[in-house]
Amino acid sequence: MRVAKSLLPSGVKSHIRQLAWQQLGLKWTTTTGIPLEITSPADWEIYNEIFVDGEYDDAISDTLHAAGDGPCQIVDIGSNLGFFSLRVLDRARRHQAEQARDIRLSLIEGSPSVWNKLRGREAFTALKGARATFMEGLAGNRTGHGTLYESTVQHHFSSTTDTKVGMPTEVPYLDLVTEFESLERISLIKCDIQGGEEQLLLHQLPVFKKADAIVIELHHFLCNTGKCMSMLASLGLGEPAILRTNSAITVAYYKKNGN
Repeated sequence: MRVAKSLLPSGVKSHIRQLAWQQLGLKWTTTTGIPLEITSPADWEIYNEIFVDGEYDDAISDTLHAAGDGPCQIVDIGSNLGFFSLRVLDRARRHQAEQARDIRLSLIEGSPSVWNKLRGREAFTALKGARATFMEGLAGNRTGHGTLYESTVQHHFSSTTDTKVGMPTEVPYLDLVTEFESLERISLIKCDIQGGEEQLLLHQLPVFKKADAIVIELHHFLCNTGKCMSMLASLGLGEPAILRTNSAITVAYYKKNGN
């Protein structure tokens, strides 16, 4: 028996799914006071990676432990809706007696639509209360503008290299070398920019040289990930721990020797 195809176009089905998630209005506040909100399948996927699977927990815990009671500068490149930075705050509050209290978060995101979503969430207020710095723009070249292809449904797939994900939007690049020039060191850089990592490393490698630890998502189909790993190896980092890998991506965790 042949199964009848859906009469609804895929775009309409995606829109209906999006509305269904919004109607659910899933919200939760962790025991440490971190507000979380799930309004789309993309939110659900990111939440599970970060808060359920704890993909970045080792990197976060190592960083907080190394910082002790001193300052802990964490740079979140491709911050999206702030789930990673919220996890940093959550982990720090759970172990406040023995880990860093002076956390300095810098969130970098290029998608204008994502910024609009984040500003309407309690998470934005929580991050502002933690004195986070918000930097709106693309991470890649140091000057000029780039084209970001924004997905309105899967907002975590917006990319400068994958032209199929959504509509093009012109966004200015951020000069991160200048932005972080006054810092002698960065405790941890987290980078997930959907294929833009090669361009970022090519043009702004001095920022990564300051990092004691780096956790980066490398996208095999969107950039030369072997070249990216060679550039990271040139920084004197140890062999990376592979946090997750499949045919499309590898999440690698680098630490300087001795950290």
